[in-house]
Amino acid sequence: MQLFSDFSFFALNVTLEQLALFATHGLDAWEKLRSGGTKLMQKYPVQICGYCPEVQVGPKGHRMRDGQHGWQKATIDDLVPPVYVYHIRDRCTNICTPLS
Repeated sequence: MQLFSDFSFFALNVTLEQLALFATHGLDAWEKLRSGGTKLMQKYPVQICGYCPEVQVGPKGHRMRDGQHGWQKATIDDLVPPVYVYHIRDRCTNICTPLS
């Protein structure tokens, strides 16, 4: 994975409008995924294991070989994690300039 620094993605001939459109489509797809997952979870019981990343859809799950799964009711955040966004200061403009 290549990390971009100093706005080198502009070298790919991507305009800010195209970048914003791409981000909007990505967020829309994520919201549809969460919405559809929530609808499925209302129809079918979903459990997650508190000890491992296993997910069970339907009746409660099986036992582990050396013990037992710690089944608990799943939430949509367990299946499709929320998106956290951290904003950084724009290096292209001087935001410290007083407003006129």
